[in-house]
Amino acid sequence: MVVSAEMEKRSFIRMMVDSPVQVRFANIESYGRCHDLSASGMGIMFKETQLQLGDQVTLELKPGRPGVLALQAQGRVVHLQPDPEGILVGVAFSKVD
Repeated sequence: MVVSAEMEKRSFIRMMVDSPVQVRFANIESYGRCHDLSASGMGIMFKETQLQLGDQVTLELKPGRPGVLALQAQGRVVHLQPDPEGILVGVAFSKVD
């Protein structure tokens, strides 16, 4: 089996998720969609954003299914990637509740 260098760097499995995410930073509240989720971070898709590399954020993932608890976390923006749908923002978790 061939394993790419990208896969070898990952310590946690990444799950594709499509749920709303509330993001708070610098007295700003913004909303995006969770693109992917792992134990160490989250990819969030925004149509546009004021986030910058290194920004500290508070996140709340709001699942669309009844009985599933929201995920709350704090983290740091580690990448911004232009995408045909907007901007994909990578957040590394520092604390998960």
